[in-house]
Amino acid sequence: MTGAQQLAQPPVHTSEIKNYLKCKLYWFWTAPPPRGLGLEPKMIRPALNTGRVVHKALQDGYDTQEPFVDTYRAAVQEYLEKYEEADSDTLDELETCGSMIEGYEGWAAINDPGTKFLATETQWGPIEYEGIPLSGRFDAVVKMDDGLWIMDFKTTKYLDNPWTTTDLQATIYTWAARQLYSKDVRGLIFRFLRKKAPMKYHELILKDGTLTTRKNLSGSTTYEEYITAQAVATLKFLAEKDFMFAGEIGLEDADAVPISYYRALLDGTQQEQPWYPEFAEAFQNTRRLYHRQSMELKGPSKFFWDVREYRTEEQIENYFRYIVVPCAHRMTAPKKWVGPTGLGSFRTCTSCSFRAPCKLRMDNADFRTILNEEFQLRDIYEEDYEEADRGQDL
Repeated sequence: MTGAQQLAQPPVHTSEIKNYLKCKLYWFWTAPPPRGLGLEPKMIRPALNTGRVVHKALQDGYDTQEPFVDTYRAAVQEYLEKYEEADSDTLDELETCGSMIEGYEGWAAINDPGTKFLATETQWGPIEYEGIPLSGRFDAVVKMDDGLWIMDFKTTKYLDNPWTTTDLQATIYTWAARQLYSKDVRGLIFRFLRKKAPMKYHELILKDGTLTTRKNLSGSTTYEEYITAQAVATLKFLAEKDFMFAGEIGLEDADAVPISYYRALLDGTQQEQPWYPEFAEAFQNTRRLYHRQSMELKGPSKFFWDVREYRTEEQIENYFRYIVVPCAHRMTAPKKWVGPTGLGSFRTCTSCSFRAPCKLRMDNADFRTILNEEFQLRDIYEEDYEEADRGQDL
């Protein structure tokens, strides 16, 4: 027996089952030893890198109550110190996610007050189900008006995510949370952060000082940025009219005025100023002019949104009976078939990190060389697995 085969079977993680269902060869190359080889690319895709940085920033922000933009900046710095030579694609992705986090800051300030974050980044398990040890990690455990929920943060490029209704993670995590916390845990909330930076307020103001009237504005910016743009445009208009407060607050360079000042104007905290009635009238006229777009943007955000997935006990039982238990038994069987099963799906293969060695294996060519040169053992498996065993079971 090889060293890998002598290892004790580690708990089964939800992501491992999902990988097994997606493609058995991909699962084998990434699964923890001794079930698989425990590999990952030496050059990880930018999306995966930035996803980890975003998760770290959100966790630290909710734990410390510091601004997300600050925790994101710290998480990026920590990442860059660890990976000294970040490629240009990753740096571009980090910059995009930085703008995304700025937008999330304002969205969370409006949408989070009714949500109490009880715990973040909580490792759970192993918890046994019919002798199968399961494990995972909750991004957050939250208490809302209707009870306890598990929350999972997802960065995405897509506005439509219909897969959540049948998602295995939502089912297993709900089951685990009910074992650990309470039978009254409702389910799992997917909190989506769209990887498209909302247009900033200054980008919405045209050269003539008016606001953009472009179509589908809700897919380009947020209600908060649009309202701020209205305030800024109004202030610039008043400054051009030579109102007495223009020089007082430095409106000769309106972009240099702190955003906090605009927000103070919107909140009405400057009502005692002698110029405020003039501002309020101009602002109301601006709002009337752009009322339709304001209402469009006031609807559900197309940058950040929650999807709640409730699970009944019957649903959980069926998922475990027909998916979890059979997959776990097949993954741990002494002899298992590990051929590529993702070939029928364009999306599965085109985005797969193991596309090149898989193609070589199907061509009966030397795929082991590329596995050794371009892939590495994941850090968490280093102590448990001899690299010399790589590929012996194929």
